[in-house]
Amino acid sequence: MNAQSSVFDSLPDSPTTGKAHVSVLKRLAVAGSALALAVGAAVTVAPAAQALPSDCMTYLVDRGYTLTERRADACAYGDWNGIERFLCPGILTDTGVKESHVITACRLTAA
Repeated sequence: MNAQSSVFDSLPDSPTTGKAHVSVLKRLAVAGSALALAVGAAVTVAPAAQALPSDCMTYLVDRGYTLTERRADACAYGDWNGIERFLCPGILTDTGVKESHVITACRLTAA
């Protein structure tokens, strides 16, 4: 292939029109590119999942725990970005929440 030729030059001519199948392949390439762009844009524009302390609280209540002020505080700490985030597991453990539930509850708040 020289610099002027393309992949489409090697295609056989259509038996009915005598023209190369270039236009069909170009349409398919354009349609495929448009679809890929649309899917990529949808993924890029999709909002990030927003976790809230209420997700943690709901999880605990659904597991049979009474929502106390300390447990609510623990869930609220889990939503913080600083060192306070690490208070969530300690407080929930101190209030009698099982370790497997502590991990999930705090993760729900921090997600």
